Amino acid sequence: MAQAQLVYRPDSPLGIPTFTCSNASEPFLTAAALKDPGQVLNTQATSISDRGNQQRWAYAFNPAAPGSHTIPQATAGATEEIPTSLTFAGNAVPAALSSLPTMAWQHFSGREVFAYSGGTLTSPQLGTAQSLSSVGFYLANPNGGAPSNQTRFLRYQFYLAPEADAATYQLSLSGVGADDQIAGYYINGVLSGTSPVLGAGPTADLQWKTGLNTLTVALYDTIPSATRLVVGGATASACIPQTLAVTLAVQAPLITTAQTQVLSGIATSAAPGGGASTPLPPGTTITLQLSGPDGFSTSQTTTVIGSGGAYSLTWPAGLAPGNYEVIALLSDQPGVQSSVGSFTVQAVVVPPPPPPPPPTTPQAVPALAPWATIGLGALLALLGRQRLRRRTG
Repeated sequence: MAQAQLVYRPDSPLGIPTFTCSNASEPFLTAAALKDPGQVLNTQATSISDRGNQQRWAYAFNPAAPGSHTIPQATAGATEEIPTSLTFAGNAVPAALSSLPTMAWQHFSGREVFAYSGGTLTSPQLGTAQSLSSVGFYLANPNGGAPSNQTRFLRYQFYLAPEADAATYQLSLSGVGADDQIAGYYINGVLSGTSPVLGAGPTADLQWKTGLNTLTVALYDTIPSATRLVVGGATASACIPQTLAVTLAVQAPLITTAQTQVLSGIATSAAPGGGASTPLPPGTTITLQLSGPDGFSTSQTTTVIGSGGAYSLTWPAGLAPGNYEVIALLSDQPGVQSSVGSFTVQAVVVPPPPPPPPPTTPQAVPALAPWATIGLGALLALLGRQRLRRRTG
């Protein structure tokens, strides 16, 4: 039988969730942000077919030499090949994942732990307690086992909402278990230790950050069989909700209908009590709402680019003449708005075409004077005689 094609899953089929302080309240709460991260930060499957949050977890593999590992597909009896997980000899894990330059990531399907209780490719045990509660691998059957005394790396990503003060935000994992043991937790690639209470450390490396975060778990496997991680849930700490702000600048107060208008600003957050403002991360969505003459109203979105919290948007040409007002707001928190900016659009003045040149009057051919006519006749007679002499000669 031909080997199934090696399958890569670069993106999770489930969206990356957003977490916020457990004590966050309106109007500070980012839309869709979870004060209870345990709803999605777990390894529990709902059923054999619904793998729950397992597909939010990913495992490390070596992209230069991925190898392959056989797992069942959703269709009974069908299989697929996925990259073999990257292993790190021993359980003395590195202080930073950046020391593993070949590390790449692929999301779990939730079917990789299929061989518990004697499961096979054609009869996988996806309904066992181990399969329904954990992510990882079971390689002893049918793949002949895996090297013992190896460490593997599993990853979970989330966004931290901008109103949550990253320095005081903390995640506490609950119901954690491993086969065989947890060798360490990493906060954005930096080793935090073996405690499942993560964040709010004394240095920035041991704190979460506003925007995208990565939790990595190193699992140490002492025998060549299963590597599994169980996370029953998680809780967020009560942290300091920050004050958010967004500014707006209008490039030109006066434009024509044929010109564009550049709108720009900076999105920031600051701790209560007059703390220093810090920029919101790249990717933060900004909505610009524009109103104008005759009830005109529309909006466009843009995102923060770079590390300074700055955004910009070029409004296209073609606005009707009149006075316009625009505000910027955080798309996730419409209550956070800028001051009003205004500008005027003038109609394009097209100069009239130049008048056509006056028509030219035909000039009459001057008449020859009488003596000129006599002279011309004598000249023609002379030329005629010379022509006659040539012929007779």
